[in-house]
Amino acid sequence: MSKKMLWGATLPGCVVLALVWAMLALSGNSLANPPDGDGNHNHGGGGGGGGDTIPVTVTFRDFLGDDVDPVPDRIQSDDGETYDSASIGRTGKFGLGIGGKQKPNEPPVRMLWLDFSDCVSGPCTSPLPPVGLFAASPGTVNLRTHGIDLTEMLVDEFLDVDAGMNLNIDLTKTGGGYWTLRWALDFENCPAGVSSAVTVTRTAADIWEIEAFPNDLACLGEFVGGKWEFSGLYHMPFKMTLQVIPD
Repeated sequence: MSKKMLWGATLPGCVVLALVWAMLALSGNSLANPPDGDGNHNHGGGGGGGGDTIPVTVTFRDFLGDDVDPVPDRIQSDDGETYDSASIGRTGKFGLGIGGKQKPNEPPVRMLWLDFSDCVSGPCTSPLPPVGLFAASPGTVNLRTHGIDLTEMLVDEFLDVDAGMNLNIDLTKTGGGYWTLRWALDFENCPAGVSSAVTVTRTAADIWEIEAFPNDLACLGEFVGGKWEFSGLYHMPFKMTLQVIPD
């Protein structure tokens, strides 16, 4: 079954889907006020650190579940297409920025698919309606890694201890608030030490894989009144492959 058909249906168990409308952009999608995953103000989706960056493509696994493993990926692409505007910054952080409103004569808007249906502990509030499709335009998503330098990893080396990641969702322009989903990056009201690290593997000189497994926990929070308000722990499995774009 294609994902387009999956999105258009009401799924068993009230699966909550999020389609965040966005045009891929590594600049011009920063937020004016809310902090990013490091607690600093968000300056777009690049890899961070300034200076030279390494452009990469991003391909999500988009696993839909099967008889052997019924748990689908809860972070997926918009129908399997590769994102071709992301980077690894000078300090080795990976960043993908999806954001803004499509302008005339620009390529079609890209999307990101999110499923917050597997909440482990409350309050289990998310930036989504109870069921069905969710779209926000203009809105922004910034996804970036923390705690590791991808460029310093050896081929076939994998890390799952210090590999943090955050996915920030800005829906303030549509009244949906500003949210952060974090792996191994706690905030003031997230239970300390509970969220899991992501696993990062460098499979070739120009390829990295970043993965969260079905039992890994991510902490969701909403930025309210100048601080992050805990919104629940979630299973959010996904896998994405980064590949360097040749000069």
